[in-house]
This record gives sequence, C-alpha cells and structure tokens, in this order.
Amino acid sequence: MAMENSAYISWKDDYEIGIPDIDRQHMRLVELINKLYMAMEVGTADETGKVLQGLIEYTVSHFADEEQLQERHGYPGLDGHRKLHTELVAEVLGYVKRFQADEPGVEANLMWFLKDWLLNHIRMQDAKIAKHILGK
Repeated sequence: MAMENSAYISWKDDYEIGIPDIDRQHMRLVELINKLYMAMEVGTADETGKVLQGLIEYTVSHFADEEQLQERHGYPGLDGHRKLHTELVAEVLGYVKRFQADEPGVEANLMWFLKDWLLNHIRMQDAKIAKHILGK
C-alpha cells in the first residue's frame, strides 16, 4: 500500500493505524500535502492557493469522519481529539492569511508544520483511537 515517488512526504506502511477508511484518508492527506509542495515549487500563487484551499476542505471533512467514528465507538478521548483538530484548522488558516499577505518564508514554515503535525498526529493520537476501536 506504500506510495512511491512522493515529493515531500513518502507514505510508509507503518503510518497505517489499521482502520482502512481512515488509512486511505491519511494517504490522501499526504498526497494533498505533496501536491501543495509541488504547487509551491513550480506553480503560481493562484494555483497554490487553490491547492491549499482543497487541502483545508479535505482535512475538515476527514476530521468530521474521524470524530464520527470516535463517537460511534465511545472513544473516551473524543473531546481532546476534537480540540486538537480545531487547533490545527485555526493554525492552518493563520498560515493561509500569512500566505495571502505574501509573508517571506511562510511556505517552508507551513510545509514543515503540516508534515510534522500530520505524521505525529497519526502516530500518537490516531493510533490511540485505533487501539480503542480495534481492541489492540
């Protein structure tokens, strides 16, 4: 299931948490972050803005799916997890404003933030959800 030749993040099978729908969504998030990286490298500001907006919309949708899954399975950490999601969206929207204001260096900071946040969130937070749901 590994993705090959990713531009910024290479998907690794050990990022999978064992819930196929969520794993597919995480893989899609990696693809969108890679697409954003490429847009920042070779695209126009307009193209980059559109990719960034698509990434935000998909992320919000993914978070809603994750939270519904947690509700269905009575995950005790739902409120805290939801708060982490809300904080991420707020932080990314802050980056969007900085990007729109043409702040120097914002692209590199945003890419580092997205990669660090996503991979750590999957490994630390989402893995706890999977453990609860799958009983491992």
